[in-house]
Order: sequence, then C-alpha cells, then structure tokens
Amino acid sequence: MIIVNSQLQEKVEKLDAANSDMANLLKSTEIATVFLDRDLRIKLFTPAATRVLKLIPPDIGRPLSDLSMDFLDYNLQADTRAVAAGGAVIERETEHADGLQYLVRISPYSTPKGENDGLVITFADITRVRRAEKQTRRLATVVRDTTDAILLFDPHGNFVNWNRGAQAMYGWSEEEALQMNIRDLTPADKLTENIELIQRLSSGKIIFSFETRRKTKDGRLLDVWLTATAIWDESGKKLEAVATTERDITDRQKAEKEVGSFSINEELKRKILELAQVNHELEAYIYSISHDLRAPLRSVSEFSRIVTEDYAPQLDAQAQDYLTRVRRGAEKMNRLVEGLLRLSRVSRQNLERSECDLSKMALAIVADLREAEPDRKVEVEIQAGLTAFADQMLINIVLVNLMDNAWKFTSKTEHARIEFGALKDGLVHTAQEVVIYYLKDNGAGFNPEYMARMFTPFHRLHPEREFEGTGIGLATAERIIHRHGGRIWAEGKPEAGATFFFTLPEKQP
Repeated sequence: MIIVNSQLQEKVEKLDAANSDMANLLKSTEIATVFLDRDLRIKLFTPAATRVLKLIPPDIGRPLSDLSMDFLDYNLQADTRAVAAGGAVIERETEHADGLQYLVRISPYSTPKGENDGLVITFADITRVRRAEKQTRRLATVVRDTTDAILLFDPHGNFVNWNRGAQAMYGWSEEEALQMNIRDLTPADKLTENIELIQRLSSGKIIFSFETRRKTKDGRLLDVWLTATAIWDESGKKLEAVATTERDITDRQKAEKEVGSFSINEELKRKILELAQVNHELEAYIYSISHDLRAPLRSVSEFSRIVTEDYAPQLDAQAQDYLTRVRRGAEKMNRLVEGLLRLSRVSRQNLERSECDLSKMALAIVADLREAEPDRKVEVEIQAGLTAFADQMLINIVLVNLMDNAWKFTSKTEHARIEFGALKDGLVHTAQEVVIYYLKDNGAGFNPEYMARMFTPFHRLHPEREFEGTGIGLATAERIIHRHGGRIWAEGKPEAGATFFFTLPEKQP
C-alpha cells in the first residue's frame, strides 16, 4: 500500500508539473488562443485572446455565441459550428475593428485517444506581414514599370534582377538577362570600370552618379547616366549585391554636341522650358512626399504624448517606457526626413557664386552655438580674413554642419577647443587656384578605419546614446563641396580630436 501511495504521489506531482508547464506556456504565447468544449463553450483562453475577443475570466463556461465580435465581414460562429460538425480545419484572414489583421485557424481539439473534445481557435496577428507585403508590391511595381533600367547584380557581376525598363533599353528579356553578366553590357574600354565600381562600393565609398556607356543586344552603344547603390547583408559588413539605375542620355549627349556647333534654336529653347517644368514638378513631388511622411509622424508623436500625459496613472512603468520609445522613434524619423530634404535641396539648387567672408560666417555660427548653450566653455579661434568664391548660402550650410559637429563632439572634453583657418602653404595651383581650409577640434575624434564611410548618409561613427545626430550633416557638406568642384576629407584618432579639410576657389576665375 505504501508503494502504491508513493507511486500515486509521484504521478500527481508529474501531472501538477505538466499542468504548470502548460499554464506558463499559454501565458507566454503571443498568439491569441481560445479552447472550446463540445458544446462550444469557452474552456480556456490565453492572455493575448483578451485583446481580440475582449474576454475576461468570468467568460469561462459561456457559449462563444454570447460574445459580440468586432471582426469586419466575418462570421466566426458559423465557422466554429462547421468544424464542430465534423468539417475540416478552417483558416481565414479577417480584419478587426481596430484595424489589425488576423489569420484565424479553427481546428478540432483531439484527446490522446484520438477523440474530438471541442475546438481550438487561434488568432495570429499578421498585420505587419500584410503591410510589408503591400509596401513590397508597391516598390516592386515602381521598379517594374519605371522607364529607367534598374539592374541588380551580385559581387561577381551576375544579374539577379532585370526590370522592364532594362529590357526596353538594352533589348534582352529578363529570362535572357538572368543568364548574363554585367560584362555582357559593357564595352571593352569600360570593363575595368565595373571592377572598380564593385571594389569601391565594397569598401564603403560613396559613388556619385556618372556617365558611362552600355552595349545593346543589337550592337548599338548607348550613353547612360548611372547611379549605383550598395546592398549589404544583414550584418552590414558584406556586400550582397549592387543595384544600378541607368538612364539613356544618348539623345541628350547628341543635342549637347549640336549645341556646341550651332546656335540655340527655338526647339532647344522649348526643351529647356520643358525640362525646367519637369524639375519644378519633381521638386513639388518631393515636398509632397515629405508632407505625407511628416504628417503621420506628427500624429504618432502627438498621440503618444497625449496617452502618456492623460493616462499616466493607468499605465505601468513598462508601458510608459514603450510610449517614450515610440515618441523618440517618431521624432528621430522626422529629423531624418528633414535631413534628406536638405540633402536633396543642395543637390538641385543653382549655384550663385560670389565672394564669401568665411571668417564672418564662422563667428556668427559660434555666437549662435554659445547662445544655445551659455554654460559651455569652449575656446574658439577663427582666422581673420578667410574668403572664398562660392555660393554663400550653401557654404554657410557646410560651416554650420562642421562647426555643429565640432561643438557636439567636444561636449565631453574638459578644455574644449575649436580652430578654423586655412593652411599657410595650402594654395593648390590648378586651372583655378583653390585654398585648403580646415576646422579642428580636440573632442571625441574617430577611428580612421571608418573613414571610408564617414560621408555616407545615415552612417554614424559614434553611438546615438553618446552623441545625438542623424548622420546627414557630413553627407550634405560633401555634396556641397563637390558641387563647387572641391574636395573634403578628415583626419583624426579616438579621443584625440578631428580635423576636417576642404578646398574652395579663393577668387573668381
């Protein structure tokens, strides 16, 4: 008898442990699950089910038909009755009144003996998946239907994607192109260009749009305007593919040559006006997109703030932390959108060159920084009489970005110092004499190994928790300097400060 009792006790303990494991499993799952008995009464449900069906503990034992459903155009009771009557497993996608989408699965609950003892209903939230699929379809449609050729090839040059624009421009079908290599489109005198392009992208360097030539299926040579983008793997360290957008500019090149030989005629004037109109429409389109992006971001930020302020007593610390993160994310995204717009503007804006007093600009920028942070003690030395022949507004943006960086990265330096000047022997003698200017600080510095990506949009050399920023400022500065025909580069070491150099024409040619 003692042995029997001992064995019985052991089995009871194992059963309790199994029940405990099952209870913890049900509590931890994020998939809403409801168990019904043979009479379609609620036996058990997971915590996640309370969000979908608004269940509460007293609902256990109630018929499912007693509940009010918030699904749009979906009769859950009808499906449960159909499966309970011996029908097959039912899976349906439906939308909830709160806007979320669910994959509903209704299946029999089988006992260890293989008997049906009710139903199991699961509600898997597929909202993110469906939204991502919708966004992917939209992007795929844009890529497919654009008149530009969009090519995707691996680091060995083998094509992995080929859109309709590429077929129309070069003549090969997608099926043919996916058996080809980028070399098949490249004239002999441009073959090394492909190798250099992949090598530079692999090292993290920015490739600005450039002109090149391509071969077509019927043997013609086209002048194309090419923009290349690196696609990295999930680690962000290995180049996975190269995407290029290619536009046929053969007719434009021919027109430019004709303009060099003949006076501008009425037809060319008309095309110039049309081009100006297209540029104006493009700018309006960019601003429209920015508005569409900023409006929902403001809504996310504002409603998060309202919930935090008005419902704080009803929220635990974790919920308030989640809302704070949502607001921070929305605000960060808004700053990124603004940065992209600035970068876009400086790429399109006409250059209006004049003599610029760089020293005066720098003094005004420092005054603004001191006013914003009056408690900061920073020694600033600005060389007098620095001038350049450039677009005053754009160069001021360069100085603001560089000076902001120096001010920010010296914020944790005890005796902060910033210096702006020109190299004494920095006059570069070319077709147009340019000066090498520099801005130096003794702040956080940077690891020279990351120099190749320093001017890449969104690339940051320091974690955001240490120094705030969007990663757009240096990319904008580089774009402006390049538009002036200059160069920009940097030198630095961790915790030993950084020096940024850039070149500009000193005088009007």
